Amino acid sequence: MKSIWYFLFLLLLISCKEQGINTILTHEMKAYEERRCVEDVCATIKLSYPLYLGQEVESSINEEIERLLIKSIVFEEPVESLALAVSNYLDAFEKFAVEYGSFSEWFIEIQVEETFQNDELLTILINSSSFLGGAHPNYYQNLLNFDIQKGGQIPLKGLKINLGKLFDLVEEKFKAYHEVPEGISLEEDGRFFLKNDKDFFLPMNMGFDNEGLVVIYNPYEIGPYTLGMTVIQIFWDELEGIASAELKLK
Repeated sequence: MKSIWYFLFLLLLISCKEQGINTILTHEMKAYEERRCVEDVCATIKLSYPLYLGQEVESSINEEIERLLIKSIVFEEPVESLALAVSNYLDAFEKFAVEYGSFSEWFIEIQVEETFQNDELLTILINSSSFLGGAHPNYYQNLLNFDIQKGGQIPLKGLKINLGKLFDLVEEKFKAYHEVPEGISLEEDGRFFLKNDKDFFLPMNMGFDNEGLVVIYNPYEIGPYTLGMTVIQIFWDELEGIASAELKLK
């Protein structure tokens, strides 16, 4: 009798896995830091990122996170591994410092964290800052959404959100964030980089956290560096009628 119940229990587990029921992805955080100096000037790289534990969906997500880390470190030709990307970055610093003289520290710091997970999707935030010489450091944030059942990235058009309604709400909040006077269009304000020099647009980076939907415009995306980063929070109750009930966000 016990064998029969055990067999039925196994069938239930297999069925749940195949249907993607109550899937919970777990991870452990990985940290990496390396430093190389030429005389008294150094280059530093610091990475912190989640490693998802599992074989199928998790491996796909881990591969995408590593690919994005590599892309954030190596700006020219792609490389095969994260370790090689780090090595190439430090080699480039050393070569530059020896040939031309390095007058300032170089650094790359990247923190990757999970901000949201439910039965359908996973959102991760990549927070990057770097300085490789020049007038100022660079910083940006990326939000990525993954299909928690299949592991692939979900494009913005696949988020089951009414982008037309979201557009109007984001534009309203964008104006409030930057204190655009009432009755003045973004074009008339003159501070912003607009599509066709006149049209507002949704950014490349949108994803979820515990408060709702996060919308991020990085420096240079919709304005000069001095404008800074624009981060707009849209709360769960504001998403009613905008996000599909199928998302099961709460």
